[in-house]
Amino acid sequence: MECSSRFRNIDFGWLYVLAGLAICTSALLLPAQEGLAKAHSQLRLLQEQEAWLTSRLVAYDRFLQDMELGEPEFVQRLAASQLNLIPVGLTPVLQDVGAGEASIDAWIESTVSVPAGQSPESSASVLGSLSQGSFRTVFVAFGIMSIFFGLMTSLPSRGRRVRPVHALDVGV
Repeated sequence: MECSSRFRNIDFGWLYVLAGLAICTSALLLPAQEGLAKAHSQLRLLQEQEAWLTSRLVAYDRFLQDMELGEPEFVQRLAASQLNLIPVGLTPVLQDVGAGEASIDAWIESTVSVPAGQSPESSASVLGSLSQGSFRTVFVAFGIMSIFFGLMTSLPSRGRRVRPVHALDVGV
């Protein structure tokens, strides 16, 4: 009997208020959090592309420097690939059928590794899908109604008197 008198004085309307606040807060914060995660994945992708483009730039610069210096080994490779000229005394190990079609760009690009594209990871939860999708307004309205219901049940009405708590009711 002592336990039932303790729970009789507890106002459960505040649980509705807290639940409504949690619903409204999640409807505001979860879409922003997902947007932030997408922005981070796009940033990571752009950083990988920047590294790849920088390595391409270095490869093209190295090719240009070798061409300007006119190193004999480089000139022989260039003549063999573009003009299909092989120096006297050297025999090709493997003759490429499309050797005349090989471009300098393909030669330079073969020295650069291509970055592996990663798909963004999405971890969709039920709460996240409710707070972002077409049901977002219904979700927020439900949270506001829960807050309203909680406040209405926890506030004393004009006609109802609040009974003072006595030391004997609490069990002290």
